[in-house]
Amino acid sequence: MIAKIIAPLTGAKRDRVVLETAFVAARPTNAHVVALYVNADPRLAMPYMGAPLSPDVIQSIIDATAEISRGAAKMARAALMEATAAAGVQFESAPQRASAVTCSFLEMEGFFPHCVAEAARLSDLIVFGPVSPADGPDLSDAFVETLMKTERPVLLASIAPQSLTGSVMLAWDGSAVAARALMGALPFLDEARKITLLSCHRPGARTLHFEDVQEYLSLRGHNCTVETIDPGKHGVGEALLQAAKSGRADLLVMGGYGHSQMGEVFFGGVTQHMRWHVELPILMVH
Repeated sequence: MIAKIIAPLTGAKRDRVVLETAFVAARPTNAHVVALYVNADPRLAMPYMGAPLSPDVIQSIIDATAEISRGAAKMARAALMEATAAAGVQFESAPQRASAVTCSFLEMEGFFPHCVAEAARLSDLIVFGPVSPADGPDLSDAFVETLMKTERPVLLASIAPQSLTGSVMLAWDGSAVAARALMGALPFLDEARKITLLSCHRPGARTLHFEDVQEYLSLRGHNCTVETIDPGKHGVGEALLQAAKSGRADLLVMGGYGHSQMGEVFFGGVTQHMRWHVELPILMVH
């Protein structure tokens, strides 16, 4: 069951995608969505220079940082009000359980990645919108830190979906990370109309067995089909995305950073490819 969802906001256009996706994810269990905005700590805006800065320069930097943060916070709150009105979601001053989807606004101050990860510790799902290299390091670092350190399910979406529980595809390789992803996706799998186990298998690779995962899903009352794809000359991430798109999946579930996160950063990998090419909603669990 999903009871609490964190939706990190930045005051940018992507906030509407984050909120609308979070509301869709909250519907099956009438979860509460916390729209989180992090005010930058002015001390983090101080440049590292060899020569000391004058008090006037320091104060001007602090004031400028605070002004920018206040403006972004205002835009984030406005996006929340617009999204709640459009989705018919009740805004509350504080999180509370209700018979419908509700939301609240939370402001924190500090370093964006750390604050998002801290808020994620006691939540069931964290929703990120499109993340690109042009967005700067904070948003990307927040995604990585939340996924790696909190081990909570992270949902990526570039366009707000209509549903997350129609056709669900689970990228399966028999690993512990894939099993944790399955467990993290149970609230969506339990509501899904169709479940597909998606295996990326190159000729000559070891044969995967699906009996255990099929048995587990069967005990929960679900039938699932198996689809095996040969990536050919493509990378595994690209092949998985193409298969999910061709199968008209509403949600792709996969393990995140199943191998070394540092190795994926430098040499590329499935998670790295997915985070920069979010062509449909992707749920990741580390």
